[in-house]
Amino acid sequence: MTVSEKSPAVVRPGFVIGCFAVLNFIIWTATWHYFQLFLPLDPVPDVKRFSTQILHALGGKPERVTVGLIIDSFQNFDVLHNNFIFNGSLWFCFDPRVVSAELLDSVTLVNGTVLERSKPYTQLLGDKLFMEYHIRAKFSSPMSYSGFPYDDHRLSLIIAHPSISAGEMILDCASSDFAVHEDLENSGWQEHSRVVEAGYLESQVQTPYTIIKTVSPAVLFVMNFRRTSMRMLTTLVIPMLLMFLTAMFSFSVPLEAGMKNFRFNFALASISGLIAFRYVIESQSPPGVSYFMISDKLFFLFLAVCVLIFFLHLTARMPILRYAYGMVFSLHMLVGCLYIAILMGSLS
Repeated sequence: MTVSEKSPAVVRPGFVIGCFAVLNFIIWTATWHYFQLFLPLDPVPDVKRFSTQILHALGGKPERVTVGLIIDSFQNFDVLHNNFIFNGSLWFCFDPRVVSAELLDSVTLVNGTVLERSKPYTQLLGDKLFMEYHIRAKFSSPMSYSGFPYDDHRLSLIIAHPSISAGEMILDCASSDFAVHEDLENSGWQEHSRVVEAGYLESQVQTPYTIIKTVSPAVLFVMNFRRTSMRMLTTLVIPMLLMFLTAMFSFSVPLEAGMKNFRFNFALASISGLIAFRYVIESQSPPGVSYFMISDKLFFLFLAVCVLIFFLHLTARMPILRYAYGMVFSLHMLVGCLYIAILMGSLS
């Protein structure tokens, strides 16, 4: 019996669809479990805490100024392009006998810009003066998109006074002094937690004779956001899965004479479709990223498997194709295992 008399390499479409269903169960189960984790990969700016030794080196007991930030709403919340604009309030509570209100006017956003600021509202609270500004500010945050489109993010905002030494004044802040009131669920994001870190920023100025080190009081506000929308994920993954399915259907084409071109057409169609879809992935991905993201790894995974299928059909009359059922099942399981490996690799 020859391969052309009875085609043992022909795989029934129902078997391909069954394997594809198992693969989808593996992929979406792993995706669901991955989404239950909170895994921000973004770096956090280095705001150092004050220690007794640092305070002693700075010359004693600097005046403490309590600072608070309330974000009422985000006018722009664009994680993809790292562009955020919010409306809120920035307030200070301090001893006016030691610290002047004019001095606090120089407090700035290190990684942003205050676009609008109201006149200060002031109120005397015992021996302390409460001063509040309504602000509209724009900022960007250090971002890592290596987990895209499965990524969670932490947004960092630094408030500092660059023109005064931490030996003269310290900016202090408690977790209760930082609030975010807007619900971003409709934008596909959900606030996970907030962190406040009061301390100082170090900077160095190189002169012809020496290096001058400055220490400025600063407060780091961190907002952790979890991705809740799977829209971007499904938009990128489902088309690649369907192109992989197209390639797998090439095993259902009979190995009779004259049918070989149809097998090549199925495999080539999936490869061509993936290459064209690469432009869609690029248009949906964060701009200016030079490292590999999960979306890139998944693309090359499906492309490599489709190319492998194409080369398998170059040996269509070789004995290996008598095990087509086993190859179809193995290729589906290979994709599933590598998918899980890619997700697991992003955890490290």
